Amino acid sequence: MSFVQSFKPFSHALPVGAPQAQVWDCFNRGQVLAAAFEVHDAAMKAGLMPDEATTLSLTLAELCSQAVTYARGGVASVFFSEGAWRLEIADAGPSIDRLPVPVLHSKLPRRLSSLRARAAGAGTVVIAEYERFDSA
Repeated sequence: MSFVQSFKPFSHALPVGAPQAQVWDCFNRGQVLAAAFEVHDAAMKAGLMPDEATTLSLTLAELCSQAVTYARGGVASVFFSEGAWRLEIADAGPSIDRLPVPVLHSKLPRRLSSLRARAAGAGTVVIAEYERFDSA
């Protein structure tokens, strides 16, 4: 059974009633590029601001590129809510439970609320989250 066939969304980590994930395959650089453009459009349709959509698109592109380079690719799942998003990249590479945070943070947009990884079976799930903070 291939990784794609055995992949199960990690939506159980989200609160009950959370919106359905939108999913993109990212097993080569072409799919990563297509997913980055498509997720930007999806974010705009979900009501995010242009800079928030761009932050998501850049984050997906970088994390999926890392998955292609080090883990033969993965599956990107994006969950949207008002003024927020959650991105999960699941891969079938070597399991890690700690990200090389200084390296990744130097390549990712500075606006992330959190960035973490967890071992998941025969691979790793990297989770990036963004939430809009009102400056009232």
